[in-house]
Amino acid sequence: MINTDNRTVTQTSLNEEYQLLLEHHLITLDQIETINQNAINFAFLPENERQHIKSKLMS
Repeated sequence: MINTDNRTVTQTSLNEEYQLLLEHHLITLDQIETINQNAINFAFLPENERQHIKSKLMS
C-alpha cells in the first residue's frame, strides 16, 4: 500500500514511498505514472483544475 496519510506517524512522503517501491522492484515508472494520472482523474476537482494539474504533470 502506498500511503502518506499520517506523516506524523510514518515520517514519509509520497516520493519516498515511490522510491522504496522502485528500489525493491515492486513498481515501475510506468505504473507510477498511471497511479498519478488515476489520482488526478478521480480527484474531487473542477475539470479546469484537473486539466491544469495534468498539464503540469506532463511538462
